[in-house]
Amino acid sequence: MLRITTSECDPGDELLSVEGNIAVSGCEELERACRETASRGLRVLLDLSDVRMIDSHGVELLRRLIANGARITNDTPLIRELLRDSDIV
Repeated sequence: MLRITTSECDPGDELLSVEGNIAVSGCEELERACRETASRGLRVLLDLSDVRMIDSHGVELLRRLIANGARITNDTPLIRELLRDSDIV
């Protein structure tokens, strides 16, 4: 299960705090939330500090989001290592 909470932070930025698992079942929801934020002209900031697991679909989604300008602002050592191993950050 995935839970996404949005909050506006700095002007022009919106923080998406993600909780749970970024897996095949939650990727569409996260992508939709990011697309909605970007469509309002705001930069997507992702707080992944409460993400417990990311599967290969989630890794690919994060790769696309970052390529489109999203930025990870907070994560865990495990997530950071996974993203490094996948050449995302």
